[in-house]
Amino acid sequence: MATPPKPGRNDADDVIVSRTVVAEPVVAPPTAPVPARERLRRAAAQLRTATVSGSIAEPVSPHRAPVEAPAPVTVTPSWSAYVGVALATAAGLAGSLVLAGTAPVWYLAPVSWRLTVPGLLSPGDPLYSAVTFVLGVLLMCLGWVGLVGHMRRGAGTGRSRVVWVVAAAALWSIPLLLGPIQLSTDAYSYNAQGALAEMGLDPTAVGPNALPNHSTNEFWRAADPIWRDAPAPYGPVAIGLARVNVALTGYDVANAALGFRFLAFAGVVMTGVGVFVIARSRRVSPPLALALAVANPVVLIHLVGGAHNDAIMMGFLVVGMAAFERGRKILAVVLVALAISVKLPAVIALAFIAWNWSSPDASWKQRIRQFAVVGSVAGAVIVALSALVGIGIGWILALQNTGKIYSTFAVFTKLGFLLSDLLSAVGLDIDPMLVVNIVRVVGLLVATGVILTLMVKSPKIGLVKAVGLSLLVFVLCSPVVWPWYLPAAFALLAASGLKKYRPSLIVLVVSSSILVWPTSVNSVSSLTAYQHWLGFGVALLIAGACLAAQYLSVRIERYRAENGFAPLLSGGAGEDPEAVTEAPEPAALAPAS
Repeated sequence: MATPPKPGRNDADDVIVSRTVVAEPVVAPPTAPVPARERLRRAAAQLRTATVSGSIAEPVSPHRAPVEAPAPVTVTPSWSAYVGVALATAAGLAGSLVLAGTAPVWYLAPVSWRLTVPGLLSPGDPLYSAVTFVLGVLLMCLGWVGLVGHMRRGAGTGRSRVVWVVAAAALWSIPLLLGPIQLSTDAYSYNAQGALAEMGLDPTAVGPNALPNHSTNEFWRAADPIWRDAPAPYGPVAIGLARVNVALTGYDVANAALGFRFLAFAGVVMTGVGVFVIARSRRVSPPLALALAVANPVVLIHLVGGAHNDAIMMGFLVVGMAAFERGRKILAVVLVALAISVKLPAVIALAFIAWNWSSPDASWKQRIRQFAVVGSVAGAVIVALSALVGIGIGWILALQNTGKIYSTFAVFTKLGFLLSDLLSAVGLDIDPMLVVNIVRVVGLLVATGVILTLMVKSPKIGLVKAVGLSLLVFVLCSPVVWPWYLPAAFALLAASGLKKYRPSLIVLVVSSSILVWPTSVNSVSSLTAYQHWLGFGVALLIAGACLAAQYLSVRIERYRAENGFAPLLSGGAGEDPEAVTEAPEPAALAPAS
């Protein structure tokens, strides 16, 4: 039996690569015999290997190359590890219960049953809602960070850690599934759009104001007034699911909102499946990838708790990228087309798939043909679904309606207001909205430039990682930024491997979890005039915290290396996926299906 080789590490992609060298007999020159000391050293090494494996291996010839991959190493958990992960799970559950038990209900929603937690008062006072919200989010973030740490250290088998992550995420989701809609009113607009579709109207052409009998129509009443006259910016899959959901829940607003909650949860489950497949293909630890991608507070609080259809888009998108990773190209295009049919930003992934359809050195003429083929397949799927649901292309044009919101933490929107204030201060009387819209366009141009650069370099960077980075850049440079826009990027980045950038992701997840507060918490009136300056300051603070996390992590790793300690961000057993013995087939060379 040959001596198992040491696995090599690719630092860029946080992956494990087993170097298997084909055995070929090598004849040593007669003038260079192996010294006796060297033979003794190799025999001692072989004895140590046999001691660890529990069996005595046959002697290894010094002229024979190794041919066998190392067996996966399982770290036996200590009682402290079990206690630690149990405490982390309990902290996350406590935070979820606090959020679900004290969340205020949208004041226009009909009265219905809500989850109550013994010992917690019902929401009412704005200060109470603010304190319980912060407490709940911090507990969930604390539990999540503890879970990630346990998955990184890798105590236990890979399967047991995957089971623990899935169980923790499901346990934390239960209170949020049963509680009021969290931090958003979008689910009630989905209700109204589903009711419009059920009446035979096109929700992408008319808003909820087209519903009849406003005085008695609960779907119209529960919809946020700011969106009552706005057509839906969602595609045929989103509208079709909304229509089916409204019908299956008996045309009841409260039940339909709960139905959207479970649709969002289904999207998160799909995401977990895709992340698992991509992580195994990329030799990234599946338990760690799942903990980062689907058990994080943004996914649970905003996607599951807020019942956003972004979760459905994310599910189709990540599963589609997993299909492409496994060489199922046509299936990948269909799945990504379904994601686009929920929300349009998923088209970014379609462009990357077209670019990477064949070999990395394809000519421009060949790439143009690839875009035509991929675009035709996806377009046919979207057109067929639109005809089936009964909507037109109004959902693509309706995206401009989302630009009505100026109160988010979108960096370029805040920069536009700041620039307008500075121009006004020096005596230039220019319409603030004109300045803001120009700066917003600049932000989109910056995002386009970065995305095109990533697309050209995606064969080297890795398709999944490049798409994740592009989605993140697109969201951060968009005119409107909400926390629930981010999880799709987080999922793809976690699945493709983060390694040394993990601290920045953790900081970004924790900070974005708390950006949106309950509607019952009123803003400080004396600070309203400075909201754009404060918002820009918050964005800078988050960026600074991400950079500080990276700097501190590098210094800590350097200190540990200099003093003989094991690295914290890499090199642990948690980085090694189990039951992965073959290198994945490159997607560009795999057979299509």
